[in-house]
Amino acid sequence: MIEILNLMLEEVKGRLASIGISLEVSEAVIKLICEQGFDRSYGARPLRRAVTLIIEDVLSEAILSGKYKPGDTAFLDLDQTGNPIVMDQSDKNMYLTDTTSIL
Repeated sequence: MIEILNLMLEEVKGRLASIGISLEVSEAVIKLICEQGFDRSYGARPLRRAVTLIIEDVLSEAILSGKYKPGDTAFLDLDQTGNPIVMDQSDKNMYLTDTTSIL
């Protein structure tokens, strides 16, 4: 399942690269996609749906809002409620710092 997910992520990264944007995905997002995309009877079809809902839809909204331009890196992670969010590098550093200070 992880191998199929990695292929799907490379496809998304390739489409983003064509507009000059890089993508990083957290382990928490990968775990969420695997949990929501697993179904023995339907194979990888639910996995594709999970990638679309968790990654592609969220990224599309961020790009259409004008938050990213060529040369930027989008970082996809989960917020405190478990919902996927897209952050830029400065948001990622702030988010990690905030999490570290809580520990």
